[in-house]
Amino acid sequence: MKFLAKWPKALRSLGGQTEAALACCSYAFCSISLTLANKAIFSETKLNYPWMILGVQSLVVALLLLMYFTSFSSSAFKPRLFRQMLLPCFFFTAFIFSNARSLRHISLPILTVFKSLAPMGIALVERAVFRENVSTGTYCAMVLIVLGNGVTATNDVEFHPVGYFWAFFNIVMNVAYVISLRFCLSDEYSSAQKTLHSNIIATSFILPLSFLFGEIPGFFQEFQLTAMRFRMLFLFSCFLATGIGASVFWVLKAASGSTLSFMGAMNKVVVVILGAMFFDAKVTRSGWVGVTLGIAAGGCFAASKKLSLKSLSPKSKYRKETLKEDVSSLDSKQEKAESGFVS
Repeated sequence: MKFLAKWPKALRSLGGQTEAALACCSYAFCSISLTLANKAIFSETKLNYPWMILGVQSLVVALLLLMYFTSFSSSAFKPRLFRQMLLPCFFFTAFIFSNARSLRHISLPILTVFKSLAPMGIALVERAVFRENVSTGTYCAMVLIVLGNGVTATNDVEFHPVGYFWAFFNIVMNVAYVISLRFCLSDEYSSAQKTLHSNIIATSFILPLSFLFGEIPGFFQEFQLTAMRFRMLFLFSCFLATGIGASVFWVLKAASGSTLSFMGAMNKVVVVILGAMFFDAKVTRSGWVGVTLGIAAGGCFAASKKLSLKSLSPKSKYRKETLKEDVSSLDSKQEKAESGFVS
């Protein structure tokens, strides 16, 4: 009888573990696939229209989510959520644009390591602004991150100053985006609501900019000349952008922020390997040493942050895990980010 009494609880526990596994697999698939797809899309030589590409992706995501809310929900728009997301979405728009430009000029293995500076920057800003503790292990991981980036950059045979400028700007916008989430965004809305509102705002930012930079007529003309395989990849990237925005919040709900941080670190390994294979990245042996060191340092950083979170109160722990998770998903991304935006 005791066994039967415990059976429903065991089922619920198994269901929770299954949901967490599915959420992690969903995030990993969307994150890795979107990174590789965007590398191919933004590296297309004849289709150099970054604002328009990002605008179309954001618009498709918003339309897909509007269809979802029209079918399954009666309340799609939340004015308060729009107001909360305005500032983060401004930073995120700059983030995804700089990500697009850096993808065009830097190989995926090098860029993946370079982006490991973003979590370090966020931790330092949190320490300076919010007086949050940073453990000795985290500081050691930061030293390894800087060392790994130094070795990688000095041995980059495809060094491109414009690409490195956009990569550095991307890191700054990443930090600004995640810190702005802490000030602006509440937790009372669903993943789909956050994704919908953020993509509507992003589209309202990006499409006027694409018109301002004269990309709209040229984009449609050149897009018609691309191969059918490229068009299908572009459409697939729009669905992936929808999936990653929701899967990040799904992992937070079903597992934890530290789990997502770990997933983000592991995704980098896959992205580096597949990126080198698919895009014929030219990396020297010394460069691979730097890449390996950078990826390992990122994993150590995530692990050290997870250990330091154990000393925090539950509420503080959740908030800091949420911030750390935002960084991980944007790195793939995508990245998306993450907190309800296209990655």
